[in-house]
Amino acid sequence: MAAASGVGANPQMWLLCRAGTRLCALAITHVVETMRMPPLEPFLEAPDFIAGLAVVHGDAVPVIATAQLLGGEKEDHPQRLVTIDVGSGRLVALAVTEVIGVHAIASELQRELPTLLRDAAHEAVQALQVRDNELMLFLNGGKLIPESLLDRLDAQKLQT
Repeated sequence: MAAASGVGANPQMWLLCRAGTRLCALAITHVVETMRMPPLEPFLEAPDFIAGLAVVHGDAVPVIATAQLLGGEKEDHPQRLVTIDVGSGRLVALAVTEVIGVHAIASELQRELPTLLRDAAHEAVQALQVRDNELMLFLNGGKLIPESLLDRLDAQKLQT
């Protein structure tokens, strides 16, 4: 399913997804799998952009309402889940509207976010690019959920 998309001297592989009206790219090295949207359980005292917890291969995984995290409306019925490794063997899932596919994108085509936007995105977005007259956001998989929230989830798992 790989396709060339602005391939230059240093292409990297990215999984392209749509979250609401936003086009997003995730480094393929962080992507574990994609799947249909499973049922979600509430996760108490979580930020608004956490849609809940999903059971993925027997583990409780926090699910990010990706469109909402990126400043859009919370989706009522996201169709797909993309699980990513955020380090230390921890998984996080992104609820998305659609998974478009894997594309090679040259790193030199990515533009660093201006400081004001970088602060507003809470480090979740690492770069941007215009692709086919549409803004594409490159997500920073390791910074989507604060470490403190992941620690709370781990503690909650130990209690059950």
